[in-house]
Amino acid sequence: MQVPPARRTTVQVQVWQDPWPLITGWAQHHKYEAAGPPFEGMMVYQRGWGLHKPHLVAFHIEGNLLTIQACVRFSPLERFRSLFLLPAEINVGSGGRGVLARRKVRGEVNELLGHLGAPPIQ
Repeated sequence: MQVPPARRTTVQVQVWQDPWPLITGWAQHHKYEAAGPPFEGMMVYQRGWGLHKPHLVAFHIEGNLLTIQACVRFSPLERFRSLFLLPAEINVGSGGRGVLARRKVRGEVNELLGHLGAPPIQ
């Protein structure tokens, strides 16, 4: 799950019990849908409308280390309207572009991190 930090926020959390029930409950509560079946310890959830699902959160577990990646994706139309100032994908950390979408996903992921006993994303 190597992705540049400008594109995705990555957080690693030590887990001492099975995190999947907590993750599944969190995803259902925030209306995220699984992007497909789990694959080699990785599960990707997305939320949005139509074919474009702009909010993406991926989970990968290896041993007792849970890696969470979160990002906001922008459609070609949204990028065109911004004169291509918006990238195709952006992390959920605080920053200047895509503030509202980033803040929403960051808040949701921080809620999950709180349940896992991890510090929040800034």
